[in-house]
Amino acid sequence: MSLKHIPVAQSHIVCLCGSIAVSGSLLDYHSFPLTDAFCHCNPCRRTSGALAISYPNLQSSPPSSALEKCTAYQSSSKATRYFCSTCGSKTFVCLHQSTKGLGDRWFVASGIIESIDTARKIPDTTKILSHDYVSDTIDGGLAPRLLTLGTSNEDPRPIPCWDQSPGPPEALEGDISFQRVLQMQSDTIDLANAEPIDPDSDEVLPARCHCGGVDLLIHPVDYTNPKDAKSIPKKFIPPSSDDKTKFEAYPCACRSCRLATGSSIVNWAYIPVSKTTAAKTGEDVLFGLMAEFTSDANKGLPTLKQFWSTPMAEGVEGVCRYFCATCGATVFLWSEELAGIVAVAAGILRAGEGVMARRWLRWDFGGCSRREDAVDEEILEGLLERKDE
Repeated sequence: MSLKHIPVAQSHIVCLCGSIAVSGSLLDYHSFPLTDAFCHCNPCRRTSGALAISYPNLQSSPPSSALEKCTAYQSSSKATRYFCSTCGSKTFVCLHQSTKGLGDRWFVASGIIESIDTARKIPDTTKILSHDYVSDTIDGGLAPRLLTLGTSNEDPRPIPCWDQSPGPPEALEGDISFQRVLQMQSDTIDLANAEPIDPDSDEVLPARCHCGGVDLLIHPVDYTNPKDAKSIPKKFIPPSSDDKTKFEAYPCACRSCRLATGSSIVNWAYIPVSKTTAAKTGEDVLFGLMAEFTSDANKGLPTLKQFWSTPMAEGVEGVCRYFCATCGATVFLWSEELAGIVAVAAGILRAGEGVMARRWLRWDFGGCSRREDAVDEEILEGLLERKDE
C-alpha cells in the first residue's frame, strides 16, 4: 500500500500527555492526505500559537471521554475550541450553525493526527487547497512562501488565497491575487529595512493570547551592546550585523511541538528571558523549577499554565511547555538547554507591521529543527525553499 494513501483507520488523534486518544476512523475522510485549508485568521493563530493551522473535518462529535479531558473556550458566538486541560494540546473545534438551521460541525487540529504504527510515519497528513483569512496577517504570514505546492513527482499546483472565508473548493484563484499577497510581504520587508528597532527606545513587541490572560512585552535587544551579547548564546545571535537588533526565528517539526500546538510545523521566536516581561506588572517571567518554587511567581500572567513535556531527572535536561489555561494558546517552550533563551510562539505576537514581526525577527527558513519528524513533507518543502525576502 502506498504511503500516500494510508487509510484513516490506521491513525489516531492524540494529545501530548496521552490522556486523549481517539480513533482516526472519526475523520470524515477515507485516506491520507486530508484535503483542507490553511487558516491564517486571528482567532486560530492566537488560540494555537501557530502562524497558520488546518482543521480537517470530523464525521461527528468526539467521544465524551475525550471532551471530558478538554477545556472548552468559546472564541466567538460561532466557534468553541477545545484543548487538553493537562498538556494544552489543541484538539477540536465545534462550529455552531444553529442560526442556519444546521447542526454543529466538528473539526480536529491536523497536527495531533498520526499513524498508530510509530514506525510508519504518514508523509503528508494534509493536502492544502487554499489559504484562508490572509488579510488578518497584514503581511501575508506564511502564505507568500506557499503559493504553490507539490511534491518532486508532481507539477506544482497553485494555492488560492482568500481575504476571509474560502470560495468553492474547485476554485483555481482566490479573491486576493498572488501579486497582492507577495506585495503584502514586500511592503513589510521594506518597512522593516526602513524602520529598524531602536534598542535605546521604549518600543516593545506585544505578545498576547486570544483571551488576554497571558499578556507579555518583549523588549529590544542590541547585540553590539556587550551586556546583551554576553548573556545570549552565539547560536541565537543573527550572523549579519544588519540584524543587530533582531531575534532569531525558525520552524520546528518535532512531535512534541506538533502535538502541543496542533500544527504540523511550529514557528518559534527565540527571545532572551531577560527581554520578556509581564505587561501588567513589568516583572520578569519565571520558568521551570524557579516558577514552581517561587511564591506568587508570574502573578502578572494569571492564566499561564506549565507542563513538563520532559520532566527533569538526573542527566536529563527538563523541557517545559506553557499555555493559557483559559483559551489554550501555546505561549512558551523553555528548556535548560536553551541557556537563558525562551522560545515564544510566533502566533501570539502582535507586531503592528504584521504577524511575521519582521522589524523584530530575523526569519531563517534555510532549515527546520527535527525535520526528520515532519508529517507534512509537502508543506515543509514549500516553506523551506529558498525564496527572496
